[in-house]
Amino acid sequence: LLPRYGFGIPTKDCVMQHVSQQQIDLLRESFEQSTSKASSGNIKDDTVTEVFWLSVMIITFFLGDEWRIKNIVDNLVTGDKRMEYLRLGCETEEARYEHQFRLTLLADSLFLLQNCEGFDFEIEKLQKVSPTNPEVKLEDIAIELQIASMLVKNGHGVKFRRRSGIKRHDFDVEIKFKKTTSILGEIKCKRDETVVNVNNLRRTLYDAEKQLPTNKPSIVFVRIPADWLKYGNLAPEVRTVIENFFRHVSHVNAVMFVWEDWIMLPDNRKMSTIKFKLELNPSPKNAIGNLSGLLLPVQILPITTGSFFELSFGKFSD
Repeated sequence: LLPRYGFGIPTKDCVMQHVSQQQIDLLRESFEQSTSKASSGNIKDDTVTEVFWLSVMIITFFLGDEWRIKNIVDNLVTGDKRMEYLRLGCETEEARYEHQFRLTLLADSLFLLQNCEGFDFEIEKLQKVSPTNPEVKLEDIAIELQIASMLVKNGHGVKFRRRSGIKRHDFDVEIKFKKTTSILGEIKCKRDETVVNVNNLRRTLYDAEKQLPTNKPSIVFVRIPADWLKYGNLAPEVRTVIENFFRHVSHVNAVMFVWEDWIMLPDNRKMSTIKFKLELNPSPKNAIGNLSGLLLPVQILPITTGSFFELSFGKFSD
């Protein structure tokens, strides 16, 4: 099922290949028993369901059955808002599409990144996620993994770092651009509930640059909520923020904005795309090659039965 549905395959032998059919059957049975009443009628019996099941199995494999029950199944009943990023008990069809996609994206990222150096640090952070631990946000970690997987899919190496708490040495990832040039990356997530506020965005950028060394090339990734793009006057205000930021900060080579976008298909299904916009510093202190090729568009893969549940990466021109 993995290549059929476009899951990224790690370059080394992957541990998922060692999961027996018996283990998979047990996971499936456990999940069916836990969620049959809550999810009845919410998920169509088609290839999307197969992808969904596979995603649940992958997440359970990496994080354990207790994590799945605590952070996914229990929220079908409680609807805990702190876990809404991955919550399955959604009231609208649109929200169910969104959350099924996010669960699948998390599974894809875990599977693809499992052989990256420092991957265990990300698992440690995920293990701390709990409805009883509101300080650790699943959304923040999921976005880190999502952006890292985008980089890997584009042929770059990724090394995760444990948080140090030391100024100028507290960034998220080290990127091997085209497997050669080292670029340090800090990933920031503006959560779904964050209201549009350019001053907040400005503070986020300056907080990020303080976490990065000044003597090496670096990039700041900022995930923004899709709703922000509904505000027509946002683009010129963000442009001003970026220009002023680069005017005062020379050691950051680029800022990349990332967001989800949904496309309505002719059969009334919805397909998600991950869009991005790269802003380059015109006068970087630590100049490197052309970063415009950091992420390239990836072709959308159709499911053979006619259903779609795949992501694509595309540049946003405005």
